[in-house]
Amino acid sequence: MVGSIILLLFASVSGLFMIRILFKGFRTYKYLQTDGFVLSTDIKRELGIRRAYFEPLITYEYIVQGSKYIGSTFSVNFITIYRSTIEKIISEHIPGNSVAVYYDPENPKKSVF
Repeated sequence: MVGSIILLLFASVSGLFMIRILFKGFRTYKYLQTDGFVLSTDIKRELGIRRAYFEPLITYEYIVQGSKYIGSTFSVNFITIYRSTIEKIISEHIPGNSVAVYYDPENPKKSVF
């Protein structure tokens, strides 16, 4: 009985997390595209309950209607337990390289690439 409750609780929390990710993704479908370039890269490491998780930290610059913005959102939510996956992403986004940036036309400070 206790095991079933714990499993149900875990499934509920996991489901809420997935809904949050999907909601963020749906919000960005109206974003417009512009050109930007990579300023810096790094790897963020977070400790979970049983293992470490990694996330790419990529800072980029882009211009919308003559105003310069700086963003750091890679994908909507990209976290993995494999550091090598993040290292590969980082190696493909060298500072100075151009990237396609998607921004919120109602609030250009919000962006993702």
